[in-house]
Amino acid sequence: MAEGPKWDAVGQGLHHRQRRDGTMTVAKPPKKSFAVLKPTPPVTPTTTPKGKTKQATTLQHGIPGKSPSTGTSSPSSTNVTVTSTSSTGQKSTTIAQKAIPKRQRALFYGSITKDEVALFLLKPGEFLLRNVETPPDGKRLVVSVLAKDGIKNFAVHHKDAHFYISPAHKFKTLSELLVTHIRQKIPIDGRDLYLTYAIYRPRWMLLHKNISFGKKLGEGAFGEVYIAKYQFREGTKVKMAVKTMHLKHSRADKLEFLKEARVMYSLQHNNIVRVFGVAALALPLIIAMELCTGGCLLSYLRKFKDTIPIERKTRFAYEAAKGLAYLEKVGFIHRDIAARNCMMTAQLTVKVGDFGMAEALPEMTVSELKKVPIKWLAPETMQRRIYSHKTDIWSFGITMWEIYANGDPPYQGQTNMQVRAKVVVQGYRLSVPGGTPDPVGELMHKCWLVDPAARPTFAYVEEHLAKHAEKPIKVVVRRRKKKSTSGSSGSTTTNSGSTTTSEKKKKPKKKSKVRKISAASSNLDRSMGKSGKDGSRSPTGSAEVTKKRGKKAPKV
Repeated sequence: MAEGPKWDAVGQGLHHRQRRDGTMTVAKPPKKSFAVLKPTPPVTPTTTPKGKTKQATTLQHGIPGKSPSTGTSSPSSTNVTVTSTSSTGQKSTTIAQKAIPKRQRALFYGSITKDEVALFLLKPGEFLLRNVETPPDGKRLVVSVLAKDGIKNFAVHHKDAHFYISPAHKFKTLSELLVTHIRQKIPIDGRDLYLTYAIYRPRWMLLHKNISFGKKLGEGAFGEVYIAKYQFREGTKVKMAVKTMHLKHSRADKLEFLKEARVMYSLQHNNIVRVFGVAALALPLIIAMELCTGGCLLSYLRKFKDTIPIERKTRFAYEAAKGLAYLEKVGFIHRDIAARNCMMTAQLTVKVGDFGMAEALPEMTVSELKKVPIKWLAPETMQRRIYSHKTDIWSFGITMWEIYANGDPPYQGQTNMQVRAKVVVQGYRLSVPGGTPDPVGELMHKCWLVDPAARPTFAYVEEHLAKHAEKPIKVVVRRRKKKSTSGSSGSTTTNSGSTTTSEKKKKPKKKSKVRKISAASSNLDRSMGKSGKDGSRSPTGSAEVTKKRGKKAPKV
């Protein structure tokens, strides 16, 4: 670590603050030290000719106006590119070696877009650092700050070993530039815009370099899903599932991707798929979430069909209702409830996932319906584009129908237009699948009432499903114990996880008998020796007994 000047580092001019939603923080003031930033290439998943996933590194921007050959346009979080101009007037893009102290590296957000910046800057004066594309010079480091009329960007220049935004205020380091503007209240725009709070990257924004990709689990329209491990700041490694986003998607898709991660990260419940965060500072975009080894609920239903006990199907519905009751309690609407969006653990516990359409609102109206699952929508959503907790209840009623119908698609053989006409105009409702308990069938129809206010709440649904659901499956994992050697070369005992309790209890009894016999026989040997089968004395008789204990026989 290189030592910096003796003046206060940038963090000492900043206020420490925790936002209410817990997603964004401002770090504590750092010590008077500066870290040398080393280029660390981001990691992207690639596939070898044999189909195995491996880690691949992408090049960093080193020359202005050139993009890396891999197509990856974002640097990793520890890299800061600045426009540097020498005394001869020649420009070049370099890595700022002492630009940001170690504790302020989290100020840098990579190449996020202006729309994405709006997710983090909420009050005037809040700012962060990021790279922007400035053809033909390539990438440039900017300070993005929230003004009254929107996000403003101010390029950081580097000339003759000095950093500046305005030539009137030059500094030896980027830290000095920021802290001076904050503490001396120098307007960054030269008029009335001041820097107040530095917004550091929230914990849910992960780094590509800390992700180790493993087996590919599947592929969808949005991207691929892999098993992976992530190493957190404290050094712990967590096994998880990571969902990557195809490079061809638009900025709007990327924004939705980030929003889904932020929403899911704030939700903590046993029946909600946990999200660890999103890696968005490089490409591809990645959401890291809980690994549900049981797979998708819909696939499970279609695979095992009627072999699944009715009580277990009811438990699946009950556990999904528990997760959705939690969402209802904290004020979220899911907007895409279906069996395909429910995952299962190894113990067959159901967890609600896929929060790409979720909103932290009790009710909302959208301008148009785009790419929506018509067959799961409530009538008011089809007619007036309204979403609420009650429309989620309708969708959950369809999900319950899927569970008892072994994963069959609802309104099978009918188009979306036909379903819309039958549900809205004719008042058609699905028939309850065979084998469904009568109270559960009645609950389904309550979820499909025309009047949203008459539909039950998720808390009500959870309470009533609990009466008919089986108890969760408890899987006892027995750990194998190491091999224990009794002491002699020919006597080795292995205790595996399959050993019964009675067997474990018998072994100490046998050992205790051996100890008593060997002790008695050794005393007897000292006085008169031991008799064999033929009545003769055997001076080696005590040795035969004590070998079982792993000890040397007493000398006779």
